[in-house]
Parts: sequence; C-alpha cells; structure tokens
Amino acid sequence: MAALLIRLLLPPCLAVALTAGCARKDPLADMREGRQPGCAVATLGPGGAAFDAAGYADVEAGLPITAETRFLIASASKQFTALAVLKLAEQGRFTLDDPARRWLPDLSGALQGATVRQLLNQTAGVRDHTVLMALAGIERMGQVSPDALLAMMRGLSSSNFPPGSRARYSNGSYLMLAQLVERVSGRSLTDYARDEIFAPLGMNDTGFDARPLVAQGYQPVRAGGFRIANDQPSLPGPGGLVTTVRDLARFDAAFRAGDTVLTPAMKAVFLEPGHLSNGETAVLPEFGTPYGAGIGLERREGRLWLSHDGGSEGFRAQYLRQAEAPVGAIVLCNRVDVDPGEIAERLSRLPTPQAVSSPGTPASTEPHPASAAAIADLAGHWRSPETLIDYAIRAKEDGVQVTIRSPLAAEPIVEDWAGLKVNADGELTTGPLRLKTNDDTLSVSFGGRVQGLVFHRVDD
Repeated sequence: MAALLIRLLLPPCLAVALTAGCARKDPLADMREGRQPGCAVATLGPGGAAFDAAGYADVEAGLPITAETRFLIASASKQFTALAVLKLAEQGRFTLDDPARRWLPDLSGALQGATVRQLLNQTAGVRDHTVLMALAGIERMGQVSPDALLAMMRGLSSSNFPPGSRARYSNGSYLMLAQLVERVSGRSLTDYARDEIFAPLGMNDTGFDARPLVAQGYQPVRAGGFRIANDQPSLPGPGGLVTTVRDLARFDAAFRAGDTVLTPAMKAVFLEPGHLSNGETAVLPEFGTPYGAGIGLERREGRLWLSHDGGSEGFRAQYLRQAEAPVGAIVLCNRVDVDPGEIAERLSRLPTPQAVSSPGTPASTEPHPASAAAIADLAGHWRSPETLIDYAIRAKEDGVQVTIRSPLAAEPIVEDWAGLKVNADGELTTGPLRLKTNDDTLSVSFGGRVQGLVFHRVDD
C-alpha cells in the first residue's frame, strides 16, 4: 500500500538542545562529496538571506544545485493556496465563515457544512484524497487524472468528523480550497496564484503549473546509489508548487514588509490559530501545534515560529521562520534520505521545546496477532458506495490478499496485507490501516486522515 510521508517526531539534533557540536557542523557536509543529490538552503537574517547548496540537481547530467534550482515542495505549498483564498476573501468575494459548499455544491457531501476558515485551519473533517488513493491501491499521485479524482470526492457523503469538533491534518481540505479559488475567481489556482501572488513578488521561478523541474527527485536504492523518483499531483492546492530558495526568500521579505499581495489584515488571519466550535484552540495531534492558514504555529521561549514541511516521492522541504523577526531557514532537497527540518532548525538556532513525557501503552492494550477466525471474517467481497473502491479479500496465513478495483485505476491492483493484528478496539491492523467488520459492513480507517469509510459486503 502506498506509504504516507508524515514527519511526526522531533529531529535528532533538536533533542540535544542544539549543542555546540551540532550547531557547528556544516549541515550540508555529507552532500558535498561525489556526485549525489542534495539540498539548497537559505538562512534568513536581519541583513537578508544567505544562500548555500550542495549536491546535484541532475546527477546523471552533472547539473549542480544552486539557489535558482527549482524543487517540488509538496505540502509546504499549502500556505500559498491559503494566501490565494485570503486574497479573495479580502476582496469581499466571500467571508471565511461562509460554508464552502455555497460555491462547491457538487462537493457538499465531502464538505459536510465546513466553512472556509475550517478548511484553512484543518478543523473541517474532510477526508484526505491522497489516502483514499492509497486505499485504492494507487502508488503515485500523478497516476490519477484530475477528473477521476474530483469524481471520487464528489461521491463522498461523509467526513471524518463533524466540522469544528476536532482538528486533523488533511490534504483534502486544501484540495477543496483550490477548487474554491477556481470557482470564485474564474481562474485555476495555477493562473490565479501566478498573476496575483508570484508575478507581483518577482517569484518568476515559482508556480503550480507542471513546468519541467530543474531538480530531479531521488530515492536511495538498496544496492547503492539513487533512482529518479518524480511524482507531481494531478491537481494543485495541497501540494504541487515548484519553487526555489531564492524565490521563497523574496516571499519572506514581502511577508514581513506587508504590501498589496499580503496585507497586514491578511497576515493577521494567516497567523491566527484555528479554533474548535467550543472555542478551544485546535491542536493538530500529528504535530502537537495549532495550525494557522496553511502553516504550523508554535511558541518557543515566547516567540512565535511558523513552519511547514513537505514530502513527496523524491523531494523533501522545510520552510521555518520566526513571525516577529527576520530569522529562519528554507531547505529544499531532491532526496528523501535527509531531514530538512533538522537542517532548518540548526540554521535558525530554533530553541528547544520543553520535553513532554508520553506514557507507554499498557501491556493489556498492545495489539496481538489476529486469529484465523478474525481473518476469515474479513474475507469476501466488499464495496464502498461513496468511493466505488472494491475489495475482493482472500485469507492467507497471517493476513489477506486483496484485489482492488476502482474508477481510479484501469486494471485491478493486487496487494498483500500481512502481519494483521488486533488492537484494543477489536480492529484488525497493519501499519496505519485499521479494519473492523460488523456482519455485512466493513469499516476502513487509515491513520487519522480517513476514518470509518464504510464498505458493504456484496455478492460475487
């Protein structure tokens, strides 16, 4: 099953409070030798940005990485989708507390009454389309056509939770926001962001369009070396932005100055943490911090820090900066075996957060291997009426073999879900996947991003 790239743990260097040895070490040193992919960085300071780079944008062609190298930044794109939404709201085209389905009536089942603000703050409950793609056996985002992806989202009649009741990170919320920009402005997010954000700021190497990447994305292989791994989503919004560290440094300067692209009023909304319907600050459990408009918010030593990372098949990114002062770092990498968050924190000298102890899971609730009877209950033919994903499940020794059919794929996809265990809730689990049968109903969850998607048993 497709792996979801979610960075949940603090980087190793942060755990030692940026010791002198950690701070002194050149964070790009390991990428300066030989021909290998690498990273470009911008260190933000009162005097402007200082740039550095190591490694190759194209290893085979021998093209070095520079401050002008274009990288895919994946989820770090969300802040720019948010800015497009905030710009339209400031123009009076809608208010942030309007229900988004007013402009997206065909997606009302997925939205379940969520407001524009709830989509921005990740409190909407919209199911994550990238996880639905994984449940359909899709390994690469670019495999799915935009029409097929939107058709799947139009078929949804449920969400993960009622809007405003909880906070959960979802790419689906930002897919909805990209569609909102298109419906309200009459232009695609690609065109709107180019004309209204990037061009006025001189960010000429930045865009949501499928422009050729200067940097190839790379994954390491077991035999040594790297393979090219470029995978761009078919629809922009939650990801898909291509940019450079130099262009992001230009944006950072504009963000601090405030101008017609990003006014003080827009900046205030950008930095406002989301709230639940009961008034509580909404904290994303994946990161332990509130979420503003497309950006994570965290206070350390009384100062507000803004951050968002990004990960795709062959790229990693981190954009970290302090809200009140020109301090921070931008790290864009064309390889997945480095931690750009750790590099950014070293360059920014980010203060260490106070450690929070986490009690271990009681032994009585530890998952245990699934019985043959439990696996047998899972066997059969199941279909989701919302997504039209179809599972033909056959029991195996310690798991199941699943033949997946869906409108997203032209041919059936066969996967093995091995090592099934039973958790305290009686769900069968393997990795982030959770399955629970009840007579002729199968509930499928994947982490927190798709919860309780219902499948019904059908006749073969």
